[in-house]
Amino acid sequence: WFLLTCRPDLLPVDLKRQGRCEVHIPLFYPSTLEDRQSLFEVMARKTGANIAQDVLEEVARNAAERMSGAEIEGLLVRARRRSLLEGSDQVRPQDLKSELAEYLPPQYGEEIDLQIYAAIAECTDRRFLPEDMKELDRAEVSQRLADLKRRWD
Repeated sequence: WFLLTCRPDLLPVDLKRQGRCEVHIPLFYPSTLEDRQSLFEVMARKTGANIAQDVLEEVARNAAERMSGAEIEGLLVRARRRSLLEGSDQVRPQDLKSELAEYLPPQYGEEIDLQIYAAIAECTDRRFLPEDMKELDRAEVSQRLADLKRRWD
């Protein structure tokens, strides 16, 4: 069975221990331009937003670096809605670019950092971590997580 949470640090230890949940797989925001482009492509297929590859690549380059899959999906849904309202079955490049220009990312800041550090701390296999996180000192990760929890919990 699977457990899915944004705050694995809040789950009881007996649920997370080896023998119950052997593999803890962290999910992070796309960390590279290539990752963002791939996520835009996947979400375009999911939402039925038929958009030219070069337009998706341009939008991914101009999108915020820290943009979740849900935010990308929402952006594409709004662009598709705008295109449909204008009488187009296809998402028009100008609609997607306009939606991106108007988009205001949520200001979760340190709360997202808390989730990221919790994911790093709970990860059970270094291969699941992005390159820039693989060599982080576990004690420093734990300390940063504890500091963030004191601020936000």
